[in-house]
Amino acid sequence: MTLDQDKLTASAKGFRALFFNELRRDPGLWSQFAMNVPCEGQSNEYDWLGGPPSVEEWASGNRPMGSLKAYNYEINDKIWANGLRVKRKHIEDDKLGLYAPVIRMMAMDFDLKKTKRVFADLFLSGFAGTIQTAYDGQFFFDSDHLDNEETAQSNKATAALSAAALETALETMMQYTDDRGEKLDVFPTHLVVPPQLRATALRILGRGIVDENSAGVTNINNGVVQLIVAPWLAAQAAYWFLVDLSKMLKPFIFQPRIPVDFQALINPQDPNVFNADQYYYGGRERFNISYGAWQLAYGSDGTT
Repeated sequence: MTLDQDKLTASAKGFRALFFNELRRDPGLWSQFAMNVPCEGQSNEYDWLGGPPSVEEWASGNRPMGSLKAYNYEINDKIWANGLRVKRKHIEDDKLGLYAPVIRMMAMDFDLKKTKRVFADLFLSGFAGTIQTAYDGQFFFDSDHLDNEETAQSNKATAALSAAALETALETMMQYTDDRGEKLDVFPTHLVVPPQLRATALRILGRGIVDENSAGVTNINNGVVQLIVAPWLAAQAAYWFLVDLSKMLKPFIFQPRIPVDFQALINPQDPNVFNADQYYYGGRERFNISYGAWQLAYGSDGTT
């Protein structure tokens, strides 16, 4: 069968329909960890992460006023894309159904990429700053985040996951303050672990467990936080994290710029057609996910 422009256009429309039908309407697990802050250019600055002006009694005179501390924290836009080569003969022979599963997976991968960005990139790199530092210039998980430039606060630990280590993390997080020394009312909600720590976490949080040192005392940690087992953390079997996901402010920032689009390179005069006898199809999106409020996340590398 002759391959005309109508058939090429129909192939592009068919692939596009498959792509957007599979594109996730509701964001996946990653969205629980990241606040949505749209970007209108190539980057956003986030000086407000340090803390807002506090409420004070207005007894007389002018309104109490505050200002944001200039951290000069910037998150740059990134472009993400995938692509598929389709042989010309498969379009000529009406075999586009061969590619349907791949097109669907290409669409699904845009949401999965965000999940991997949160867990495999940001969580796992938070101890070393290889992705980006926190807004205060420290590693996201670090022992010397400064409270009002005077008192160091730590959201980094080395303890292996245990009931005692979890209790230390809970107590530590609930005492965090902003850069004005104001309590942040942090109440941890989720324990995040790799698959290798699933059983340990379930034992710590499970009901009906008896404290070995106090006969008859039931498990005080039952239900204190929810458990998330994240397979994308498997590269670091001892890492574990405690987070507060109850607030509008989140540990990470999702910075969308341009939503997912689907493109087709189907002009018979294109070099890819003349040189390789192929047509190109692919998705594209502009966004970044990076670090937000370090006070809402506590991490341990489990080395001790």
